[in-house]
Amino acid sequence: MEIATQTTALTVTERAVQALGLKERENDLIELAKKTTDITTITNKVGYDQVHASRMMLKNERVDIEKRGQKARDDANKFAKAVKAEQDRLIAIIEPEENRLLALQTKWENDLEAERQAKIVAEKRRIDDIRALINSIRNWPLNAINKPAMLVEQQLNDANNYVIDERFAEFSDEAVQVLNGSRKELEKLYDDRIALEAEQARLKEEAAHQERMRAEREELDRAAAEQKAINDAKQAKLDADRATLEREK
Repeated sequence: MEIATQTTALTVTERAVQALGLKERENDLIELAKKTTDITTITNKVGYDQVHASRMMLKNERVDIEKRGQKARDDANKFAKAVKAEQDRLIAIIEPEENRLLALQTKWENDLEAERQAKIVAEKRRIDDIRALINSIRNWPLNAINKPAMLVEQQLNDANNYVIDERFAEFSDEAVQVLNGSRKELEKLYDDRIALEAEQARLKEEAAHQERMRAEREELDRAAAEQKAINDAKQAKLDADRATLEREK
């Protein structure tokens, strides 16, 4: 059972009152201040002297209070300095150990934070590596564009033999989808390249055939021209011989 205890410590105000030592005279000061409130003007020398005497009484009380206050403040300042000095002395006994323990705590916290940051960096690197691996699979068709069908077929075979293993961890499902998509694109790319290369071969063969036909026509035309020249020469010789015989008759 908790037993309530009565607080006996003085408040700051109570300590100030106690330091001045005038609490018991407060009522006297109040009465002293009231004694001359009915004086509102000075009409003669007697009245002047009365006001002066009353003012001096009030002044003396004020000066006494100020002296008491100054003395109390001086004592308070000396006490505060003494308290501060004693405070610093006692703190100097325990503060080095407190600081040493704080350093231990700080090092442990810093090491813990460094370990946490290292794990974050390692996790990011792990995920980035998996992402890079998945992106490389995604880029297979892009990298195979405009390559010969033989190289596209090689990439397609590699894709068909590729295994999504533990390297992909929690991204395995995504990697499977990307791999299947790249396979389909490579298959289409391979078919397109086969068709394109077949068409290119056909056009090349057709061009070669046309070139052979042109060469054959040129050869025939050349042979025909040569034969015509021979025939023309023979005819010219016959005509010349005939003309000679005619002249000799």
